[in-house]
Amino acid sequence: ALNPPKKTGRKTVGIHAGASSIASHKAIPVDFIKELMEHLNHEGYKVILFGTKKELTKLQKLKNENIVFASDENIIKNLSLVQYCDLFIGSDSVFKTMASMLKKQTIVLYQKHKNNFRDRVFITPYVKEHMMHVYQYTNFNKTDMKSALEFISNVMNLELNNS
Repeated sequence: ALNPPKKTGRKTVGIHAGASSIASHKAIPVDFIKELMEHLNHEGYKVILFGTKKELTKLQKLKNENIVFASDENIIKNLSLVQYCDLFIGSDSVFKTMASMLKKQTIVLYQKHKNNFRDRVFITPYVKEHMMHVYQYTNFNKTDMKSALEFISNVMNLELNNS
């Protein structure tokens, strides 16, 4: 089954790029995740990558001793690993909500479009608590990817170097 990542001096970052099949447009592009993983690996973080086996197929090559895949058939088992993250980066999904509920610094990336229910229930309360940082993109082109990485980097420097 899934073992919590071993305690090392490295901080652990959780990433969930996927989205439910009914909202697949919410998924974060694989190319961006690859770039993000490279950045995190270079910076010396451990990573827990959350998603279905299918979602994570394109990322199999990235697997190493610092990257754990949380892709159990049972989503509850995967959700239970969120507690081991020092910071969480994800699409607008149950995983980012779980991270915020556990008072983990959370970075959520989603496409710019109005959704009052989402914002009122799943975003604003956590932003107000300074638990969640929101990055809205238009279409995740090269420019968006670059500025999203900078945004993530800045939040991580701010939130992880203080703890």
